[in-house]
Amino acid sequence: MRTITIELDDCITVSACPGCEGRSTRRWSERESLLPRVEHCVGGVAHFSAEAFERRQLMVCDDCGLWFHSLIPNTACIQALNDAPAYVSKLAPSSARGSFRRGWTTLEARPSKPSSVLDVGASGGDFLRGCKGMYRAALEPSLHSQESLAFVDHLLCGVLDGAENPLPTDAFDAISLFDVAEHLASPLKGFRRLSEALKPNGTLIIETGDTDSPAAREGPLWYYTRYSSHFVFWNRRSLTALLTRSGFRLVEFRRVEHESPSRRDRALALARWPLYQAVTGFGRRRARWTQLAERLGRSGAAPLVSYTDHFYAVAEAVRPVSPNA
Repeated sequence: MRTITIELDDCITVSACPGCEGRSTRRWSERESLLPRVEHCVGGVAHFSAEAFERRQLMVCDDCGLWFHSLIPNTACIQALNDAPAYVSKLAPSSARGSFRRGWTTLEARPSKPSSVLDVGASGGDFLRGCKGMYRAALEPSLHSQESLAFVDHLLCGVLDGAENPLPTDAFDAISLFDVAEHLASPLKGFRRLSEALKPNGTLIIETGDTDSPAAREGPLWYYTRYSSHFVFWNRRSLTALLTRSGFRLVEFRRVEHESPSRRDRALALARWPLYQAVTGFGRRRARWTQLAERLGRSGAAPLVSYTDHFYAVAEAVRPVSPNA
């Protein structure tokens, strides 16, 4: 399989916050340069060159609390990543199925059950397969994933926050984004398009990593910040700010397990807990654990606390209803 190397010339520098456009930003930690810089090479398909990786810093917006990378791939490079075969998931893993069940429950619980739903970043279409009795649409940039979405009623091709808006206006009762919000280079543009695509009082479902979770205290060592295709990282504060600026109102927010560990993994985590506390100084210096794990060539996940590192949020479009509707 061909590996994509993201060169410095393939990237753009981000100075203002992508979520609120604020200019009051800073590095996650001035001590970040002292930490081991290890990158997740997703599916063995993409990684940054040494020069680009050294220029890529984790930043924090003081205005809204969003974390973001100071260097992200340009549009052409992002499309190349989307077209890589390793990004395709024909069948969702058990962790994703748990996320989808939450989404199905939300849609079923709405006072007026949605008749149309759009899944952004639909991949193999597993969430939409569970939305029975609805008009199902998918927005998917990957050519390989599009082949798996032949069953949907409407397939939209493109990137949510790209140069051209791929979405129709006032078209859907519900829109879902499962592990998509972290991939948006221009989230404010993308979420405003979502607001326009939803019918008034429509439902927006979001699930992504939570920077307020215990696992995220490792900052640039947290596995979620180290993927080549992850650009922005959210918590309740930054998400609320984005939703407000985009025409939404947050109605539900809760932290969830993104992964569903087996009994064996839970038992191993419990056994590692005393060692974890000793290495980290009872949780105060979590980076020590990751550094030790990297040297041993093992996962740096913190025992017991790393699985609940995502949030599940539901928002409602608050655009006024047209008198002609």
